[in-house]
Amino acid sequence: MGVQLTALHVLAAEPTINTEGVVAWIVKYIIPLLFAFAAVVIMSRAHQGRTRENAVVAVNLFLGIILIAAGGGLFAFGEDLVDLILG
Repeated sequence: MGVQLTALHVLAAEPTINTEGVVAWIVKYIIPLLFAFAAVVIMSRAHQGRTRENAVVAVNLFLGIILIAAGGGLFAFGEDLVDLILG
């Protein structure tokens, strides 16, 4: 009887996701890869002599990376932000 209740309790438990760990992993591993990719694209375009297009690409890539990081930050701290605003 005790094993059945324990099994029922385990099955009824809500799954938890470590969102802070996921965001920390993304910031630690994915964002540097995006910066490296952006650097390679910018250097390859600069090597071809397209400096004006290169500036546009660089700005767009870095804005995209900033938006990804901001989305991760909101995902991690969104609940705290709502509590701060709404009390």
